[in-house]
Amino acid sequence: MKDISFVTITCAKDLHYAKCLLGSIRHYYPSHPIIVIADDDITDRHIVQLQKFQGITIHRSHALRELHGMPLTGLLTKLNLLFIPGLEKCMVMDADSILVGTVLDYINEDDEMVAFDGKMLDLSNAKSYQSFNKYAISLEDLKPIDPEFTFEKVIYMNSGHFFLEIKRFPVEEVQRNISYMNNNFAHTGAFRFGDQGFINYVVNKYDGKSLKTRYMDMCILGKYPESDVPDISIKSIKARASNSKCIIHYTAPSRKQRIADHNFGEIMRFYEDIFYANLPDYSLFYDRIERGISLYKKKANNFLKRNFKTR
Repeated sequence: MKDISFVTITCAKDLHYAKCLLGSIRHYYPSHPIIVIADDDITDRHIVQLQKFQGITIHRSHALRELHGMPLTGLLTKLNLLFIPGLEKCMVMDADSILVGTVLDYINEDDEMVAFDGKMLDLSNAKSYQSFNKYAISLEDLKPIDPEFTFEKVIYMNSGHFFLEIKRFPVEEVQRNISYMNNNFAHTGAFRFGDQGFINYVVNKYDGKSLKTRYMDMCILGKYPESDVPDISIKSIKARASNSKCIIHYTAPSRKQRIADHNFGEIMRFYEDIFYANLPDYSLFYDRIERGISLYKKKANNFLKRNFKTR
């Protein structure tokens, strides 16, 4: 599957995770192209660092928006990948994740879309219905937009990790829904969490038609202890072994200030070292100091807002 490019999207606050992700991709796939959609808050210094990493193409998110003319920002930034010139097949990974297995081995030549953290939900089950409404699509809010979206069973997927053949995705749905999505963000409106809800909508509306989707459970959240997946270890990673899961996703509940303090922290540090291997020796130290200052500034601002509110 040499024709697949890895794609990730990152902003400044997730950049330290993205660097570990890039190291993990290069560890498993030394020659596959990597595309980074860099948000506009990433400084030129960090862009230069990314450019020095082997086989990377960087697209600034504002430059992609200029190509298609739609305000795909914030939680919709990921949708810019649909408009990258020349991109045909891609493995999309959230910046706050790492590879711990040979993910491309699970993609077939005839696949159009593969969700690596997905499952089928029966909406007649109250718990499944509630979960789908909370994390993907508010079905009541969707009725005025698409009254024909009436499925008893749905594919539910995390939009953070999927393979896609770009030409199969109906970009007209982005154009049709962009105004609504920009006015109803995150926890409100039909499409929950921006691209998450929208991609779930497209996957189910077009499944078996112009976009066939396979799903599997190959992702583990970073909040789970290492003992839950004993086959994933620094030894198996260095050996590029085939593990029971191939992606670790560090969602908000699992995040720590220092990379080494995370679950699977030794693996994270190994990947971080791969990223910084060809940079000056002081680069990692400087980046940690810069990030520490930024975090403490944020904490100070939050403290002031909580305790000294303007009356």
